[in-house]
Amino acid sequence: MKTFDGILDEIGGMGRYQILAIFLLALLEIPGAFHNINYVYIGAKQDHFCAPSPELSALNLTKDELRNYTIPYEVKDGTREYMKCGQFRRNYSSIGRNDVQLWLDEYIKENYTQPDDLPIGECSGWLYDTSIYQTTIISEVSIPCT
Repeated sequence: MKTFDGILDEIGGMGRYQILAIFLLALLEIPGAFHNINYVYIGAKQDHFCAPSPELSALNLTKDELRNYTIPYEVKDGTREYMKCGQFRRNYSSIGRNDVQLWLDEYIKENYTQPDDLPIGECSGWLYDTSIYQTTIISEVSIPCT
């Protein structure tokens, strides 16, 4: 019985054919690697919150102002953590810019206490933080709270 080294000596060891075969097989693996790594980017979790009522669009509020005005929060470890899948149910059609500004001024001074009597409802849509990722699977399919 021949040893592995003996057979390798008879067939000639590493040659042009072996190098070509390894190169072609490596080329076939590159697309597979993209699919394995791609989920890091397309499956990333974006920060999100409920989309505000359309009536508030006339007030020209920033994204932060909208979140502060429409989303309830909890204080955890001294910081405010906003609810991801709920928002205050208010009559936004009767609210003006001055009402929102007074509320935001109190909020910024941290004199504001979140009202307990405002009902909290489900989201009808979401806004996503696009500072890192423009879109992900979560934002494209709109399933952040399932």
